Amino acid sequence: MNYPVVKVTKDQINNKTKITQRRFLKNREAKDPMTYTSPFDYKWHIPFTFMTKTSIKSNITDADVVWLTEEEKVINSSYPTGNNWILGNVQQYGVYRVNYECENWDALIKQLNTDHKVFSAINRGQLINDAFGLAALQGMKIRIFTEAGQLKMSVALRTLDYLTAEEEYIPWRAAIAELGYISSMLKDTEIQAICLGQQIYMYGKNEKCRQWYVRSDIASLACSYGNTQCIEELRRLFKEYMDNDTRNPIDSGLKSTVYCTAVREGRETEWTFTYRMYKSAKAEAEKSRLLTSLACTQQPWILNKLLAMALDDREVRQQDAYKVFIDVGRNPVGRTLAWDFFRGRWNDIFEKYGSGSFSLNDIISGVTASFNTELQLQQLRDFGKSHANMGSGTRAFAQTIENTLANIRWMRENYVTIENWLNTQTIPI
Repeated sequence: MNYPVVKVTKDQINNKTKITQRRFLKNREAKDPMTYTSPFDYKWHIPFTFMTKTSIKSNITDADVVWLTEEEKVINSSYPTGNNWILGNVQQYGVYRVNYECENWDALIKQLNTDHKVFSAINRGQLINDAFGLAALQGMKIRIFTEAGQLKMSVALRTLDYLTAEEEYIPWRAAIAELGYISSMLKDTEIQAICLGQQIYMYGKNEKCRQWYVRSDIASLACSYGNTQCIEELRRLFKEYMDNDTRNPIDSGLKSTVYCTAVREGRETEWTFTYRMYKSAKAEAEKSRLLTSLACTQQPWILNKLLAMALDDREVRQQDAYKVFIDVGRNPVGRTLAWDFFRGRWNDIFEKYGSGSFSLNDIISGVTASFNTELQLQQLRDFGKSHANMGSGTRAFAQTIENTLANIRWMRENYVTIENWLNTQTIPI
């Protein structure tokens, strides 16, 4: 199960580079269900590859691999000092994360800001993804990783500073994924992230960012953060569609973002039109996009109506209904509504999904995914005590409590750091 993280440190005896492996877990305090056991005690044969500032590699061959088969190993490379750096897992040759000492992280980030193309697009995305993955570690108590056992969130955020110059998809996809999680954690807080949306959208309007998938991802995040220019452009596209529903003028790569933005920023008229298009759509992909967009509305009464419709096969197809709970739960306005509906209509939901279907697990996980307060944790525990029989959802509910505990710790440790960072991101529009 899982995969390893390799820590790169200085061997104090001979000033060489030492690599150490551990099992990677975001939450070290999570209870292992012991479903699977391994005679290898979570030690991997890791094909470690690396390059340094003085030995840059664009391609990796078998000859470049240093096999890490034990817990730790000293490799034949001097440990970098000053502005020099070492980068592990070149071109992501292996399936593992890499962590470094603070000085090396500083040197890598400086390189990104100076000339990011020294690293491949794959490795730029990897640096962002590894940094945020390591910053999210919870309950890290293993001695050898404790010095920088949980990478500071401030370091992870600094890996994004160079993005004004980034033109490739992979690093942007990594950044957007990490910012999406941060956004889900902060939606119910006092932090104003609108400035971040403004900055993201300005990056995305770079003339060289032409791929539809980059524009779609950037537009989605920027509009969700409240970027007015983004919202106006997407609502205009949707208005064209409403005025002539026989011809959809929206690029296929932008449909999900346009639909959701129009429903979120609009009124009942936009929601009703979207629902009508959902009912008449023939293509499965289009039907799915439209249904997901229905949960984007900011009107609580419409969200409650949609949740009720999800249990009526005449309104929402049975194979689609569980997605409604997940999508409403992801909506900041719908989080509490979905949770209240889930508890109030538990018997109906259990009757429909509790006989071994994966859908019940998905509903439980989706409705509670962004829970991050002590009140929500207590509500989960109370519900669990009063509903001992959850059928196929029992394990998912236990995992939900663990995830909520992890989210609470994440908020406690990172809220102020992210707030301070966001306050430095304002760009005049």
